[in-house]
Amino acid sequence: MAKVERQQFIQDLRGGQIRLEDAKGDAQLKGVNVGRADLNGDGVVRGDAEAEALFKALDAVDRDGKRDTIESGATPAGRAHRTLVGLIRPVPTFDNPGRPIVTSEFPTLNDLKKELDITYRDGEVEVGHSKEGLSETNTLSDDLIGEAELKSAKKASADWGLRDMVGFAWENPRLAWHRTALQNTEKLSYVAKNNSGSALGRISEAMFDNIDDKPRATPYRGPGGKKLTQHDAIKNMMLHVFGQAVLTTLYGESAADLAGDLHERDQPSLITGQIGKGEEAQALDNYADMVNNEYGQELGKELNRRLGVGGSTRWTPEKTAEYLNQVQHYFSQTHGWSFRDFQPNDPRVEKFTNLLNEVQHGD
Repeated sequence: MAKVERQQFIQDLRGGQIRLEDAKGDAQLKGVNVGRADLNGDGVVRGDAEAEALFKALDAVDRDGKRDTIESGATPAGRAHRTLVGLIRPVPTFDNPGRPIVTSEFPTLNDLKKELDITYRDGEVEVGHSKEGLSETNTLSDDLIGEAELKSAKKASADWGLRDMVGFAWENPRLAWHRTALQNTEKLSYVAKNNSGSALGRISEAMFDNIDDKPRATPYRGPGGKKLTQHDAIKNMMLHVFGQAVLTTLYGESAADLAGDLHERDQPSLITGQIGKGEEAQALDNYADMVNNEYGQELGKELNRRLGVGGSTRWTPEKTAEYLNQVQHYFSQTHGWSFRDFQPNDPRVEKFTNLLNEVQHGD
């Protein structure tokens, strides 16, 4: 008799989902506890972990005596399997997701300028990506201090008096307003700055590792002539989009935008447009980062609506895995990659859950 293997069943459910409401009361599913496979309680079975749990529920009514296969013929398990496959529906897609920039696809700054909308004004530069339907733009202004200057001010502040502190806050009101968010952004960005052993970059690296069909590691030259590959460019894009999505979820779009702008502000020629030959590779990278930050902020707002998360969320491994898998689904839609899902019991998910709760709730 023909068999259905566990891994094939999990693969069949990737990119799709089964609503518990659709499975409720179906006579062909008698004895199959579909609800038990909804590990995060969101009313749908979606992702590798829940697909595996659903296969286990199918195996409970199977007669072949093996944990990794079920009979696919005219048996209770076979009929239930066919019914469940028929209930698979596509995971809801993102409206107008655009296509975040992978810098290795643009050999020169001029090539990138043909793709993006870059407008120079007195004291600021505005960067957009209308070609891909991105409705928002990112503006970088010369009235914002850069990351290097901020670090210098932070070091000097140990000797500041009250007048110095008030003066700095008066000159940089956005920094003062979003001070807590910026401090927590540092914790989210560096393992050494937190107690949870995780960071945004570790998760974005894990997302890249989860790609089933990775593109070739085509070499190219990055800023400073550094030897890089397309894999490095993809990882950087994913870090900016994912990182900005998380910051937007936790602290809102304004704080996320400020954190991103501080990182890009250290190259003044980005704003003036007077970019020397030796700066072009770095400028290409910075302009791409600015657009990808905007994509991340839009994604963060959408995930807040979809998942009901925000600044007050108490994160669980199940909720974190769902968030991360939604980000991967977004990248599947924008770039056509297939991903392996994060699972709640993955140590990387557990550590990142702890980090989210550490920066939000002081855990």
